[in-house]
Amino acid sequence: ETTDYTTRIPLIKLVNWWLFNKFTYLELDDGKFANFLTAFKNGLDNKEIDGKVFKETDKDRSTKCKSVISDKLDILEKLMHEYLDV
Repeated sequence: ETTDYTTRIPLIKLVNWWLFNKFTYLELDDGKFANFLTAFKNGLDNKEIDGKVFKETDKDRSTKCKSVISDKLDILEKLMHEYLDV
């Protein structure tokens, strides 16, 4: 029997890779990416971006819905840019 957490691990790794790839184009110190991830984990995921909040994006829809995934990736990238002031 698998839990929700174990089935999501590959997706989490993929999202982290995707976001770090976006980060590398900014040519900033890797420590700033780690700081962003810590800030995200500690409440930045509750910040509203373009009228949407990361944690609430899939509230009424499936997490496998393409638009939910697209919205979450967009919010993540915008949060990162805002946090890094770029």
